[in-house]
Amino acid sequence: MTLQREEAILLRDALLSAFTIQSLEQMLYFNLGQNYQEMVPPMANKRDAVFSVIQTAEREGWTDELVHAAHDDNPGNPKLKEFTQLYVRYQGAKPTLERIIQKSNSFLDVAEWRKKLEQIERTVCSIEISGDHAGTGFLIGPDLVMTNYHVVVDLLGDAPAVQPQQVRLRFDFKKAEDGDVLNDGIRYPLHLPNWLVDSSRFGDAEAHNDFETLPAADRLDYAVLRVAPQEGNLPGHQAVLGSTDKERGWVAFPTQAPKLTPGGPLFIVQHPKGKSMKMALATDSIIKLNGNGTRVRHKTNTEAGSSGSACFNSNWDLVALHHAGDPNWNKPAAWNQAVPIWTIREYWQARGLLDHIFPWFSNSDKLLSSIINSIRSLGNSLSMGRKAPPAFMMPIIPTIASIELSSNSNPTI
Repeated sequence: MTLQREEAILLRDALLSAFTIQSLEQMLYFNLGQNYQEMVPPMANKRDAVFSVIQTAEREGWTDELVHAAHDDNPGNPKLKEFTQLYVRYQGAKPTLERIIQKSNSFLDVAEWRKKLEQIERTVCSIEISGDHAGTGFLIGPDLVMTNYHVVVDLLGDAPAVQPQQVRLRFDFKKAEDGDVLNDGIRYPLHLPNWLVDSSRFGDAEAHNDFETLPAADRLDYAVLRVAPQEGNLPGHQAVLGSTDKERGWVAFPTQAPKLTPGGPLFIVQHPKGKSMKMALATDSIIKLNGNGTRVRHKTNTEAGSSGSACFNSNWDLVALHHAGDPNWNKPAAWNQAVPIWTIREYWQARGLLDHIFPWFSNSDKLLSSIINSIRSLGNSLSMGRKAPPAFMMPIIPTIASIELSSNSNPTI
């Protein structure tokens, strides 16, 4: 709702009465996941700071959330209480009967949500090495699949234990509730010889199941694999198996940093233990970011073989790359862990890869053939050092739903 001038003045006075600059900053961060520093000029006094907050909320459309969050944070302030009551009555709401309980749980358009899930399903694959499931991956471009470095570590180095010819990327694998195979899927080989586009190792301490030591900023546990074309078509442009009118597509990278607010939701589409495609979701999933923004802990279910899965928010925006779980098997699992996708994107940006290898991240249209040909010509110039992978185990965290994805994208719980 857009505030009238008189309402904006009343809200300003209420916020000035209810908060110091420090408590306002904390309310914005903990209750709304908003960064005070990004909206308030440095050295601003309290009056100017409150004005900047209201102005930003009005511009970005979260004034309602601001009013309720401020009141919930300081319900005893008379001016804030009076303004909130007037504001809610003007909207025609019944605050004693209907309230937002979890601010990170947004209202979702069912049809749009289902459509996006169907699009994402087509991009997810099981990574098979010598016929065995090794992890999960997903398309991030017409012929590029992202997964974890530790999933394909045996293919890397001067003396790899596995050859790239032994790898297959299996899309569309689904089963019915009774276990019958609905779709055995389609398997793509890697594009030889330039199958590895880019990669980043896992942290040194993580190799020894130490997930408390901060990994270096360039240890992001990812690998980007180039997939071979089929019948002259890149995988992202091919029709989905069993359909003649839908291209497979790929997962869009964010153009601005996604919010990873504690208590926020996280959905993961995956192939746990090499099973048919499943979705795990938790609406109160995100625990915290680590100290240098290279890892985010969460409570969404995964199992061995889920490594390399894409993590999404409730609007199906890509936010992270799942890679590990709590290694302490002597007690119930407390967390799983992922790599924030924006951190990976910034790492690519700093190295100039977005413009040369991933040009579609800034252009959602189909690639021109000239661009496709140019990126195909880019070889892998990295010298990889091989090191035995850690025991990246993905324990199940109970009470969170796992959903089998059927051939028509309608989930059955």
